[in-house]
Amino acid sequence: MQGNRSHNQGTSQNLPGATQLEISGLELSKTPVKNQQSRKGRYRTFTRPPTSPDLFASGRTEQMASNRLIWEGSNILTQGQNLNWADSEQGSLYYKSPVEKGKGYVTFWLTNDLHTPNPTLLEGEVALALIEEFDIRAACLHLIYAAHATQLERPWEQSFVLSNTQLERYLGLDKNHKLNKQQKLTLMLELAKQPCHLLVYISWPEKGAVGSFSVSRTWLWEIAEPILHFQNCLRDDQGQPIGEETLVGFTLNIRCGHWAQYFLNSEKRLHKSGYYEYGLLSQGFLHDLMSLWHHHEGGVRLMTWLLFKLRVNHNSSLTVELLMKIAFGTSLVEQANGTAKDRKKLVRRWETVLKILRKKGWGLIPDPETYPPQ
Repeated sequence: MQGNRSHNQGTSQNLPGATQLEISGLELSKTPVKNQQSRKGRYRTFTRPPTSPDLFASGRTEQMASNRLIWEGSNILTQGQNLNWADSEQGSLYYKSPVEKGKGYVTFWLTNDLHTPNPTLLEGEVALALIEEFDIRAACLHLIYAAHATQLERPWEQSFVLSNTQLERYLGLDKNHKLNKQQKLTLMLELAKQPCHLLVYISWPEKGAVGSFSVSRTWLWEIAEPILHFQNCLRDDQGQPIGEETLVGFTLNIRCGHWAQYFLNSEKRLHKSGYYEYGLLSQGFLHDLMSLWHHHEGGVRLMTWLLFKLRVNHNSSLTVELLMKIAFGTSLVEQANGTAKDRKKLVRRWETVLKILRKKGWGLIPDPETYPPQ
């Protein structure tokens, strides 16, 4: 999707079309209640900070950053411990992915210090515990951030601002009647923070007109302390509060790490001295992930991986073994080689994943030589 777009709202501007490859302390916003009685389920209007332009406002798809860092960040959030994590000499846990046939690499670390200038790296069991806590739905927030980042001219300096109402629409939670308002807010706040636990280091080799470069450890997504909006409780005749305040919304301020200077830099792209890779994100895709995650994690992992893989080369052949490892993890696939019972169980799960993907419009065509029509 290419072409120029402009928005008159928010604080950020969208980039012109691109070729395929080329903070902090807690702030509380309180609004006084004019009347002591309010209608059940209704909250009075309160002032929010201006937000970035809505995604999916003019169609079902949106431009989304899709470089290697975004892809691997998505893999971490969806595949977690199934990836090859290792211990560094200093004891911190990291995940390393080679690029350009091993000429370069990107490395990810984990931290719990989301709002400090010098975050501490997590080690051993503490890091593994955080990975176990990753919710596969957090990948949706990661993709939403990647889409909002393309709206900015200089995303490593500018930030994008999101409200709970925007996220609720993006994720389809506005149609979810099983969760109440407070449950939705708690869930979205937790999911919004998870992609921001990732720190990244980059060593990128020279390719064509783009010279080699490296980026010291930086945030994948840098998030400021969320601004929480409360609805004041009732007050007595003396003006004293009765009961507890109710959280009714939040606002997030998020910025890309320094990696964006090399992968989301429109000026470098124009001078052919940097990369600007993007794909397409649909709201329907986010809704699918949110609806399938609980019973079909394997399908969600595979759909998210294919979102990036097919952008790189949609005609490439993929082995069933590779797709199974992405969906279920390497250890489970290797375990299935042990007994016929395990193999049959894995095949049934694989058939379910295939049905889910076909139902959602993903066309997987068997190789005619490996799987003859007869």
